[in-house]
Amino acid sequence: MRFIEPRGTAAAHQARDADIRDRNEAETGLTQALLILRAEVEIVEAFPQIFSELDSLTERLRVAIALHVEAVNAARGRREKLIYRMFRLAGHAPLPVKYAFEDDSLLEPQR
Repeated sequence: MRFIEPRGTAAAHQARDADIRDRNEAETGLTQALLILRAEVEIVEAFPQIFSELDSLTERLRVAIALHVEAVNAARGRREKLIYRMFRLAGHAPLPVKYAFEDDSLLEPQR
């Protein structure tokens, strides 16, 4: 019998279907649902392959977030320099932002 957790399924669909404004909240909800599932030892033991894949994806996400944060900091640093502002090299695009999901506890190493 396959276990389907309704809160996790709903959170996953909400995160995938959300527009950009609601996406942060939806991704936080998905993270919370995954943390609840991870806390259930019998579920983790019943589905080791799924949680192994989740661990692998989480590690890849850590790398992607580190690259994103580095790029955000570099872009902000350049745009703040006088020469970029003086010659209008900073462009008109909004400044890149760091999203709340980058601090989610799912990304903390699991024991």
